[in-house]
Amino acid sequence: MLALLRPKPFRGDQVAAGTVVLSVLVLLLNVRFAGEWSSGVHLVYTALAAALVLGMSVAAPREPAGPPAWHSTLYVAGFLLAATTLVDLADVLGSGGGAGTYTWVGLALTALAAWMSRVRGSASGTLLAAVSAVVTSLALLEWLSSPDGVTPFRYLLLADTLVLALMALWQRIRGPAHGVQLLNAVGLSLLAIGLTFALSAFGLAVGFFFGGPGTPPAVHIAWGWTLLMLTGGIGILSAGAADNERGNVLVGIALLVAFVAMAAEGNLLGWPILLGGAAIALLVIGLRPSTPLPAEPPDGAGSASPPPPLPVRPVS
Repeated sequence: MLALLRPKPFRGDQVAAGTVVLSVLVLLLNVRFAGEWSSGVHLVYTALAAALVLGMSVAAPREPAGPPAWHSTLYVAGFLLAATTLVDLADVLGSGGGAGTYTWVGLALTALAAWMSRVRGSASGTLLAAVSAVVTSLALLEWLSSPDGVTPFRYLLLADTLVLALMALWQRIRGPAHGVQLLNAVGLSLLAIGLTFALSAFGLAVGFFFGGPGTPPAVHIAWGWTLLMLTGGIGILSAGAADNERGNVLVGIALLVAFVAMAAEGNLLGWPILLGGAAIALLVIGLRPSTPLPAEPPDGAGSASPPPPLPVRPVS
């Protein structure tokens, strides 16, 4: 059976394009006919599409130099179809879509993405596994304790970020491509922390507009969270620039934009002075005068044989 699903390497791009179109079709049917078709019907065609794409992912030939780009397309498409299948399965089983459902669905998806990363060597699987694990941890916290407010979720995201950062440092030596994707996951976790503050500000703004006149209350953001966005953005952006990885650069820029949004309140004291001093120091160090290095010797200057030793006159 797997032999029938094994794509030919010279047709991999066409097969990958077909899986993308199939995934879009399945997602469209799930959304467009959500209230018209039964959950069982959605589960059947979604599961068949997921089995087809995941079967091709398993049967795809291994490449000595690592998975090519069309393999990654198969893995991402299979992951999305598997996620849709599990959601349809939960609906058929009568799940209310609460935190418990998201927890077991997230655990299954994390295991699938981890298989793609470890067994098939897919860096995209590493990113999907990291993001799935973070989302699953948030769902598990909600399921077990149902905390009040967003503060516990922020600290959980902070813990997830530290774990992913350590894994990224380790993988930058063992597997640079996996380390790059783990850095992207670190940036996404930090952006999720910033999103919690944005949602809090949005909630206060909604309450103000529907509650009455006056000035909407400002969201107080501790300087530690703002510093986290700044250091994370600079670190990921610098790593992406050094390794020529555009994904890391874009994530780093997004974190710096989030830092600006979080540090926008106040006067010239605090962050403006700190950033101005850091910019001046770095520019002075980078533009300071220096003694030029000596010119390199011409080609072939070091290839001539050394002169013969001088004769030694005996001492009488």
